Amino acid sequence: MDSESEADHEPALDLRSGGLAGVVKTVKSLVMNGPYMLTMLYGTFDAILINGCIAFGAKYFQQQFGLTASMAGIIFG
Repeated sequence: MDSESEADHEPALDLRSGGLAGVVKTVKSLVMNGPYMLTMLYGTFDAILINGCIAFGAKYFQQQFGLTASMAGIIFG
């Protein structure tokens, strides 16, 4: 008996076989997937927030507490 039956074998992902229709179908299935979209939105907003804090955190300390730029960088870093 063959060790791999057809029921156990998953087909390989071939993006060329469906053409443009296959790409559109795949994108539609990703957009309609709620948990996937929420995870992507969370990751996007989290990255924006973290990058904003890194870029402007020292400037915030400088303005808020009247520090020099070098001292604010030391405290923030």
